[in-house]
Amino acid sequence: MVQEQRELELSWLAKSFETRVWALEKQKDEQIWQLMLRTMELERLRSSLQLENESLQTISRQNQTTIQSLNQAIDLLHRENEEVKSHLAEDVGSCCDMADVTTRVEREGGVSGDGDKLGVRVICGGCGSTEACVVFLPCRHLCACDACGDDTSLCPICREEKSSSITTLVF
Repeated sequence: MVQEQRELELSWLAKSFETRVWALEKQKDEQIWQLMLRTMELERLRSSLQLENESLQTISRQNQTTIQSLNQAIDLLHRENEEVKSHLAEDVGSCCDMADVTTRVEREGGVSGDGDKLGVRVICGGCGSTEACVVFLPCRHLCACDACGDDTSLCPICREEKSSSITTLVF
């Protein structure tokens, strides 16, 4: 009887352990299953992020190419702007480089009571009697009247050959 009771207790103890082991095994299997699902989800997420990363790298390369292209365009515009500025700087003055040459000028009147400047009248360099109203190009000297401007091929001031002329209105 003692032996039977021992066997019974051992059987009950074995069943108890077996039930606990089976419950723990089932719990562990469920955890493994959850971890496998999480691993698959993370793998899909990694794959998605990898595709997004590749896409963003492609966009980044395209943007870098665009930036380089725009920088080149800006550099070109700066160079063109500098060229225009240099041409404008060259174009500002007379092309004859004769800054010390002056035309005959008559001053009329004086300073008025309200502070106006003296009136200045440029006399024709050809005939010397009429007011100058023709600008010679390329030197830009205002130095001839209508009659002398049509008849003269050289600027009376710098002797530069006249390429064209402009008749001005002088007030």
